[in-house]
Amino acid sequence: MTGRVRVGRLVHAATYAAVTLALVWCGSLAVGIVLGGPLVAAKYGLFVCGWLAVGYGTWLLRPRTRRASEAAGERTVTTRGRPRYRRAVLSLPPADRFALGESERVPSGVLLVASGVAMLAASLLLEAVAGVGG
Repeated sequence: MTGRVRVGRLVHAATYAAVTLALVWCGSLAVGIVLGGPLVAAKYGLFVCGWLAVGYGTWLLRPRTRRASEAAGERTVTTRGRPRYRRAVLSLPPADRFALGESERVPSGVLLVASGVAMLAASLLLEAVAGVGG
């Protein structure tokens, strides 16, 4: 794996995590505005969604047996087979500057775990640094 591919994979994961963090932050703030405590709702929303993303990403990364892979009808992922959200996020700068081949792409589980860790870190920062309680 070349240095450009490694940097591209890192940029793809960071871009995906940042966009997902921003969307969950905005959604949690919107719910918080309706309920009367926007920052507290954002903190809890980031915390819950962060753990859900880490859990689901870890589940996607679990090793599979050959029999389970064949039963699930393992298929190769093509550009059209990628989820719409992932295509949209990876078309944003700076990720759009790194075109990765099919075998070089970051697995979905890794992207979800990275997003979950970013959400958990933001939740921790809201509580520890900003003093948002609840």
